[in-house]
Amino acid sequence: MKRNQRLHFVQTASNKADTDNANKHAFFIGAYANFDMLETLMRLLDDPLNDIYLFVNKNSKDFNEGFFRTVCKKSKVFFLERYPVYWGSPDLLMNGILQFFKIAAPKHYFYYHYLSGQDLPLLTNDEFHDFFIKNSGKEFLTTRSISKRNYYRYSKKQILNKYIRCRGIKKKLMSLIKYGFYFLQIGYDRVKKYFPNGTIKLGASEFSISDKLAAFVLENIPVIEQLYNGTFIPEESWLQTTLWNSPYKDNLYINEQGFPSNLRFQIWEKSGNGSPNTLTMKDLHLIQDSHCVFARKFSYKVDADIISLLSREHE
Repeated sequence: MKRNQRLHFVQTASNKADTDNANKHAFFIGAYANFDMLETLMRLLDDPLNDIYLFVNKNSKDFNEGFFRTVCKKSKVFFLERYPVYWGSPDLLMNGILQFFKIAAPKHYFYYHYLSGQDLPLLTNDEFHDFFIKNSGKEFLTTRSISKRNYYRYSKKQILNKYIRCRGIKKKLMSLIKYGFYFLQIGYDRVKKYFPNGTIKLGASEFSISDKLAAFVLENIPVIEQLYNGTFIPEESWLQTTLWNSPYKDNLYINEQGFPSNLRFQIWEKSGNGSPNTLTMKDLHLIQDSHCVFARKFSYKVDADIISLLSREHE
């Protein structure tokens, strides 16, 4: 980036639908563990109208790609190039999510969805497809103004994010270097210098977006890469900020409570580790009453019964 020069989002590309994919959905699934859950998710999504793009953390050593090539019988499954991903770093956005858009967006799907490998759909495939036909053109993501507490993630250049979850003396050393570098940047603000209008938005990482917004994302990947490289947890801001600078910001889906929604059911109470609670049978009534299309997260080790029940309801 040139010094003191703000970047701007652009729109020049036409949005011509590929007739082969105009009614199809593209699913980006990011996975790193609990591959039994990934198998269940893929079997439930298996449908001629659902294409799956699977991104598996290269740090995961027990992933059997040969097996997962046999899971789906109806969906097309694409295995994205694997890269190491560390929590909090830009790795997932730069090497996973944007790789997905570079490959899938030129094919002009009807909708594009981001899931983790520990999610489950709450609708049958037919119900799911009908829902998005009825809500065609809506953009499903949460968005809000950024708080002072989270502003530092993007206003300062971040280093050593890959070591955030290490332990012991190594964690203390890396934290000392990281925060020392942070204080060297007092008075420096990347957001005000480089972000369009000096503004930034925040929200959940999961989304379901239309082909029009996906085409806008594809065209602006160089801008997104420059704005979010070297930031902390960029997947919780990049799409919200992109939408805000697009012609489609008025197309947000608003739920019954009057808030923008990505229609993902999650519980964050007492999670304490940067990840939502693992759902169990005691959460079943909340899930069923949520009017959401996906829920997260699940684990066979924690509660296999709720996974089996929701899987049967999907059939």
